[in-house]
Amino acid sequence: MEQNARLEWLRADLQAMERQITERIDRLEKATRERLDDHGRRIRALETSRAYVAGIGASLGWLDTSLNVLLVGCGGGP
Repeated sequence: MEQNARLEWLRADLQAMERQITERIDRLEKATRERLDDHGRRIRALETSRAYVAGIGASLGWLDTSLNVLLVGCGGGP
């Protein structure tokens, strides 16, 4: 009889530990998912910025070429 009570106590203790472990795993999964989502947002922002910088560089290159053609064509060049 005493052994059955002890087994029941152990079973209850193991179930409580299992719940705690499951809760901790759930929290870790949530934290990991949030961090990955945050990194994804950062990467997208960097890629967008990079595209803007490339576009600005291309625009400046076009402007430089256009000004050179305009100035040289009008006799304003050196």
